[in-house]
Amino acid sequence: MVGLGLGITLTATTRHPGVENIRLIELSPEMVDAHDHLHTITDDVLNNPLVNLLIDDGRNFMTMSDEMFDVITADPVHPRISGVGYLFTREYYETIRSRLRPGGIVVQWMPMYNISPASFDAAFRTFTKVFPHATFWYVRGHGLFVATDTPFSVDCRNLTDDFFNLDVKSDFASVEIGSPEELMGFLLMDQTHIEEYLQRNSNEQIVTDDNAYLEYQTPFEFMGRTEHIIQNLIDHAGWAKDRIFGTGCDSKFRDKARTFFESRLSSIVPELSEPIR
Repeated sequence: MVGLGLGITLTATTRHPGVENIRLIELSPEMVDAHDHLHTITDDVLNNPLVNLLIDDGRNFMTMSDEMFDVITADPVHPRISGVGYLFTREYYETIRSRLRPGGIVVQWMPMYNISPASFDAAFRTFTKVFPHATFWYVRGHGLFVATDTPFSVDCRNLTDDFFNLDVKSDFASVEIGSPEELMGFLLMDQTHIEEYLQRNSNEQIVTDDNAYLEYQTPFEFMGRTEHIIQNLIDHAGWAKDRIFGTGCDSKFRDKARTFFESRLSSIVPELSEPIR
């Protein structure tokens, strides 16, 4: 896990029943000190025995370490902040790909506010160049690039078992997701639809260490609005039920997930004008 922040993602990860060890990489020791004041928010997560904290730069660690991981996540701040853009480059993704075990999953947070559609596309394109078996998940104003080293699929039996673990279910309830089918409604695009989306124009811009595209471009895009990105995504949104759903997924589960997806799709734009609760 690259980046501590408030520790919300870290806390949720410690609650997952299959987790045995978490290597947390945090750049700033001051952020760790700040958690002395956040015990009630994060259940004192930094003292959880599953968490192995290392103060280091995420890029340096991934480059120098020989550790391998089942899941690698990054939840940095906006790439307009100096230095952060290097967690969105081709070279960074190539490095974390080398640290993934077979069957491993990479999860990259992507802001969709204060950024232009062109810059968002450059970030998206860069990720898929390194991780072609990508999916895109969306919650209000934020995206998640999620990928595996083989075509993405969901084992519904495992998903359901894990979802209804009491701690996991409680975490999802806190963000108003009440079932595994409803969770699947937040999947906006599978690999095929992502490819169609990125091929809709001739732009081939990607983000590299050499061009630092996001870091230099996005500071001028502070007025960029999420809806300008969302409409393009909606036009290409979708996923094939027979490709996404694998073991243990019957037609009832697929159809219910599709219903949640369609309902979610119709609410994506209107919710942007609603107050955040």
